[in-house]
Amino acid sequence: MQAAEDYVMSQGAKRLALNLFGPNRVARSLHELMGYKVMAIEMRIDLVCSADPE
Repeated sequence: MQAAEDYVMSQGAKRLALNLFGPNRVARSLHELMGYKVMAIEMRIDLVCSADPE
């Protein structure tokens, strides 16, 4: 991860963003320890129709 940060900084980037999947709590904890901040949370629900619309 540090190599990725170093590389993007060497290319002139000011920010690096990550997308993590909700169930991956280990990755989220690791990145928070590295100084990453949660900027957005997306929530979803799968809707299942019980009757056939036809």
